[in-house]
Order: sequence, then structure tokens, then C-alpha cells
Amino acid sequence: MNYLIKLDKNAVLDDIQQELEDLISSGKVVPEAIFLKAASIFTMAVSTGNCHYADMGIILCKQNEFTPTDTMNAVISASALTRCMDGSRGTKLQIDREARNTAVKVWVAHLIAAGCTLSEASLKAATLFKDTYPNASPKKASSISKLYEKEFRDIVTYGYVTQQESINKMHMRDEKLNLKWKLIARNTRIEEDLRGNRRD
Repeated sequence: MNYLIKLDKNAVLDDIQQELEDLISSGKVVPEAIFLKAASIFTMAVSTGNCHYADMGIILCKQNEFTPTDTMNAVISASALTRCMDGSRGTKLQIDREARNTAVKVWVAHLIAAGCTLSEASLKAATLFKDTYPNASPKKASSISKLYEKEFRDIVTYGYVTQQESINKMHMRDEKLNLKWKLIARNTRIEEDLRGNRRD
């Protein structure tokens, strides 16, 4: 039996959003970028029934000394029960592929928030992908642009804003984050052979 898919995805999303708001209103310092990344990973565990996502969420929290919220712990418990009942779905290879796709979409969003156009951001993200994942097949900028437009830009996320708006707000609140991505945008080379076929 898979206990992960028995959880209500929408309820998990709402509960995590409320937990973030409660933490902020209590005056606690919240690593928002880590929180949102962990929330996304644990939500994927519920959506897919894949226990490896819960593992990734635990590792992310441990590496960043972030204590999982009650809702995140409920997902972790459901994952453990699923493993005990031998009901896990998916593979680590599948997660690795999806994680790379997620990373490249987020890079585009950060580059746009730092002042790049979509065309520039996609080209620079293609180079970042090639450098970060040398053993994976390179992604063309045209494919990255389509992926970002279809699966990231206008998707409504926590706080009822789009993914790109959420990233923009992070840059407005965090000057160091904005400067970091401005430097990445400035220093990342553009490789014309990674442009692809799309005309921007």
C-alpha cells in the first residue's frame, strides 16, 4: 500500500503555506528559499507516491540545518510506512532527471529576476546545465525556454503568486541573492551551439 498517495496534495500545500506564514508572523528567521524547495520536494512525494522524494527532502533539511514542519514530518512518516508495506513508486533515476529539469527552470527564473531577458536567461541556463551536469545530455536554450514557460513561469505557488513572482519577491527582499545572480548572469558565457531552433 502506498500511504503517500493517500495524503491530500492540496491539503498538504495549504498546510505548508500556513506553516510558513505562522513561522514568519512569529518573528522567526526562516530560510525561505530552503523552505520552499523542501516544500516542493515533499509535495512531489505526495503527487507521485515516490519515496525517494521524501528522502531528498530529509537530506535537504539536514544539510541546511532546517527542522521539517509538522506537515513535512507527516509526509516523511507516510513514506516510511509505504516502504514498510512495499508500495513505493518510481526510481532515483527518474527523480534525478526531474530534479535537473526543476533546477534549470529555477535558474532561468533567477536570471530573469536579475535582469536577463528570457532569451538570455535560457542561453545562460543551458551553459549552467552543461557545466553542472557534465554526464547528462546538454539541453538547448530553446527547450529550456519552452520548459520554463510551460512548467514554471505562470504556475501559482505558495502565497497565491506565480513561480516567477515568488522568485522576484525573494530578490527584492534579499540583496545578496540578487547580487549573486547578477554576477552569475554577467559571468556565464553563452554557447551558440546550445541555442537550439526557437526564434525569440
